[in-house]
Amino acid sequence: ITNSNSNIKDFAWSKDGKYFSFSSFNEYKNDWVIDIPGKQKDSEYNWTKEPTVVKTMHWRADGTGEVERGENHIYLVSSEGGSAAKLSDWGMDFQGSLGWHNDTTLVFQANSSLNDLQTAWKQSSVFTMDVNSKKVKKISPDKGVYTSPKSSGDGKIVFLGYPSIEYSSVAFDVYLHDGRTKKLTSNLSATPREMFWLNDNEVTFSIDDRGAAKAMKLNTRTLAMEELIPNFNEQFYLSSVHKGELYGTYANALRPSEVAVLNGSGVEKLSHINEVVLSQYQLGETVEITRALLANNQKILSTEYLNGYDLLKVENSGFSGDSVGNTVWRTAKAQKGYMVLAQYFSPIGQDVSDIHQVESLSASIDNFTPPDNLLDRKMFTPKVRPATSNLKILKSKIRPKLRP
Repeated sequence: ITNSNSNIKDFAWSKDGKYFSFSSFNEYKNDWVIDIPGKQKDSEYNWTKEPTVVKTMHWRADGTGEVERGENHIYLVSSEGGSAAKLSDWGMDFQGSLGWHNDTTLVFQANSSLNDLQTAWKQSSVFTMDVNSKKVKKISPDKGVYTSPKSSGDGKIVFLGYPSIEYSSVAFDVYLHDGRTKKLTSNLSATPREMFWLNDNEVTFSIDDRGAAKAMKLNTRTLAMEELIPNFNEQFYLSSVHKGELYGTYANALRPSEVAVLNGSGVEKLSHINEVVLSQYQLGETVEITRALLANNQKILSTEYLNGYDLLKVENSGFSGDSVGNTVWRTAKAQKGYMVLAQYFSPIGQDVSDIHQVESLSASIDNFTPPDNLLDRKMFTPKVRPATSNLKILKSKIRPKLRP
């Protein structure tokens, strides 16, 4: 259908089936302007390649080498094939999530600021474009980072975003544009993955939550959000929706991913690829690190969740002493095949707040990593004193003075 000289980054089929929109890379014109003396225009030379002139700073990943400089632009081509018409112009770099909002309007994620002193992924916004007039409209808020638009087909667009660029790692919220833009969620456990419309008012997505990947349903009108499978502690990663059924990959602690469908009766595996490989092995017992496991039959007084860790405060009267109180904060993580347990015993006679204990405990376990050769080390075994001794010093009535 296309005969582009550059790779196609993304494409989308129009709702009436008549057109394809796609993105292709356009390289900036070379800034090298010095003519080499004696070089003939139509002659070939085995000379060193002309250098690239860089006049501005750019964010680059280490080890990638020299990166082509340019922008990804949007094109339109008939589904019958033929010449493609360029829709976007210089100054807007297409990033992804290309789709059709209706028969004449595209929706996509792009960067229109092109600030070389700012990381590219913090310059993302959501736009619509009329394919006839080529008019571009920004529908996401002016401040912040916004990605992953998805059109309902009846005038509504949902997308993800955060209202500031001053962050290192945050959970994006879900936004809705239906003529005006409003935020639908807050305090999510993680950034939702790709969203899909279930009907005119509901969208679905999978989201990470304390080790599980849960399928969620969000009502854009009432803002009600619920798990499609209540108390689901395994992993379902959504990839498509068809006639109310959700398709994706399903995995748990005992088996890697398989293709599965999520419907009213639960999760049903559609493929059994890994069973062929894993059926010859007997897997070890898997135990989830739950709050009950951490409590170890001790009374739970309080619970917290901080920096990805479950923390709980339990009664610890059995270990109280002159310097240690009768409560202890406790948390754990699984790493390198071990369960790493961390505890903060409440001190006696000191006013140490629970906030300080929780922050110290989560930071301590986060910074600790078991050594790779832990099982290879010889464990220290204390020597047992013999029942009888022949040492003369033990039989002597005169006791030597010991240095402190």
